[in-house]
Formats: sequence, structure tokens, C-alpha cells
Amino acid sequence: MTDFALYIDDSGHPDNQPNVVTAGFVASEDQWSQFEAEWTNALLRFGIAGAFHMTEFRHEKRTTLNRDWILGSLCRIINKHLSGRFLHAVDMDAYKRINDEWTLEESVGAPIALAARSLTTEINEWRRIHMLPEDNFRIFIEQGSKHYGDIEQVFKRDRQPSPVRVAKSNPRCQPADMLGWEGLRYLRTGITGKNMKRLLPKNVDTFGGVFLAKDLIELCKQTAVPIRADFKPIDSISFHSEKKRKRQRTVF
Repeated sequence: MTDFALYIDDSGHPDNQPNVVTAGFVASEDQWSQFEAEWTNALLRFGIAGAFHMTEFRHEKRTTLNRDWILGSLCRIINKHLSGRFLHAVDMDAYKRINDEWTLEESVGAPIALAARSLTTEINEWRRIHMLPEDNFRIFIEQGSKHYGDIEQVFKRDRQPSPVRVAKSNPRCQPADMLGWEGLRYLRTGITGKNMKRLLPKNVDTFGGVFLAKDLIELCKQTAVPIRADFKPIDSISFHSEKKRKRQRTVF
């Protein structure tokens, strides 16, 4: 019996950014322990105080050569210890357009929950290939994720363990922070950066899933999401995983 754990983080914000992203890495508990020890020592050696976060790191005063050397070293640690990696996104312009026509948010969830739903599909496939029936599997997510409740409901519906929230300082969430940041930059610019290639060496030009307008429309049709024009103010919608959880629309 082996204990596996997935650590995920979200990037982007539905209020003011063109995409939201969910990223994560999975490994056995032994692999995570080895990763954490080497990662923490590397941060101390590079003079990085506290937790590593890509946004803060990119704003530090470093030469381009020094920054690239540090990122390359950290990616080698990630690739050495962590096996499965996941990266999923939602196009916010598409989400807003479809949500105006269909009751997408109330019926399926907030944008980050959709990215999480796409992620769970890939997780199930990874578990089928790499895990035995007697193995244990847990999911952890960095604290502060907007619409965490929706993410939790999606995992329940897709029969995944409920995510356990952990502190932002947890080293095991930091690879997901890096991958999510790179994913947002890739979607924004269309440019495959050097670090993106390091983190996704086998599938660098594609995500596990990106929800575009056509994907959201297909999802609405497949899951019988009500059209907004037919939805009366007195009507309510509940997630299948929790009937008492009533859904109301939020303007993003």
C-alpha cells in the first residue's frame, strides 16, 4: 500500500484577468518527503527567505542569468521527485459570455471550479494507470483560493477526496504555484518559455484542458444547464453532491 498526495494551487483571478488556472503535482509520500528536503535546502542556498512564490521571485532584483539558473535548478528538483503534473484553465471572456446566456455558474460552478473539474478527469486517469486499489490518495490545496467551496463541491461530485487546505508556506504547494504562473503567462502571450518547457517536457504546447466558448456550450448542453432566459427568479439550483447548497449568480 502506498500513500499518494496531490498538491494544487490556482492562479489568475476571475475579476480582472483573462484566465484562471488550476495546477498541481502528485507523488508518493516518500517522493514528497525527499522533494521537500531538497527544495528547502535549495531555497536556503539561493538566499530565498520563506516560501517560494513566482510573482514575488520575478520582482526580486536579480540578473537574468541568476534568475534563470535558480529556476532551472528548482525545476530539476521538481522533475527528479514529482511524477504526475496537471494544468487546466478557463477562458474568462468565454465564461462570462456563456454565463450570460446559460445558468453556468449556478449549475456547474465558478470558473476555478470548472478548471478543477477538468483536472479531476485527468487525475482519475492518472490514478487508474499508476495506483493500485489498496493505495491511498489525498488532495491538498493552498489556502486563499477564491471560490474554494465550489472547488470542494466539484471534487465531491467527481468522487475525489475533499481537498485539505494548507498554508501558503507549505513547500509542497510551491511547484504548483510555479506551474500555474507559467501557464497564465503562456495563455496571455502564446509564447512557450524556457521554464514552461522544463516543467512540461513531454507536452509543452498543450494544457490538460482549456475551457473555451465551444467547450462551455457543449458542457451546458451535455449537463442540461438551463438557459438563463427560461430561469425564473424564484427558481433555485443545487449541486448534485449537496442538495442543500443553493446556487446564486455572482457577477464576475
